Amino acid sequence: MRRLLPVLLLLVLGYVVWFYWQEFTDRPLRQPLLRTDPATVSRMTVGEGEETFTIAAADRRWTVRRGNTELYDQDDRVAELLTTLAGLRTDSVVYRFPQRDFSRLALTTPAGGREELDFAFATHGPHRARVVATGDVYALAPAGCLALQRLLRFGAYRGERTVADAVTAVDSVRVWYGDSLAAALPPAAQDRLAAWLMRPARPAAPVRYADYFDEVMDQDKALATYVLYAADGPHRVRVYRDSLWPAPFVIVGEDHPRRYLAADSLR
Repeated sequence: MRRLLPVLLLLVLGYVVWFYWQEFTDRPLRQPLLRTDPATVSRMTVGEGEETFTIAAADRRWTVRRGNTELYDQDDRVAELLTTLAGLRTDSVVYRFPQRDFSRLALTTPAGGREELDFAFATHGPHRARVVATGDVYALAPAGCLALQRLLRFGAYRGERTVADAVTAVDSVRVWYGDSLAAALPPAAQDRLAAWLMRPARPAAPVRYADYFDEVMDQDKALATYVLYAADGPHRVRVYRDSLWPAPFVIVGEDHPRRYLAADSLR
């Protein structure tokens, strides 16, 4: 048995060297992954098939679109995406790339330039990128990968609040039903209502979106207007109701006039 131990150790060592050689080169590259100048990008397409969404600029104002859903005022998030892409560095050459469960990103410029990259984010081991034009595959340095994984999802651009992110506390709430001002709420109830109106979701549940909401009909379905008074002034949140909708209440704030949020009931 003692004579076999050195042989077994050599076999294990040989396998480790072979596996490493199959997966990586022996020298980190530490080179930028993105070849396109981020300042010249005018359009990006993320994903393939029904889940594809586009990020397009008009006069450097960015809009995100998937199907009939358009998300405006996305300059900050798109700037974060472009900055993250510019900061990505290759760690080493990799010889394998997953056949599924990866995200494709295509970048185009007004001059007709196009760059396509595939990203595979691993639970264990290195994250990987593939250059579609050449088939080259690289392991990525960890910096920026978590942010990129988030920003390659449509949900990252949707937002969850009816009022500006800077509003963290509300002094008082007034409720209007048409032209009638409702009775004042007790302070405790008012605080709960304000917190829920700013982010209308159940505890520990994701925010739902009313993508089916018809702007043409919204005035016929108007239920109430809530005015949230904060340090920087009033913020209006409108509520619409239709029992035929999947979630009968639709909430939209004037700070994000195209963000329609759905709810089963009013809190």
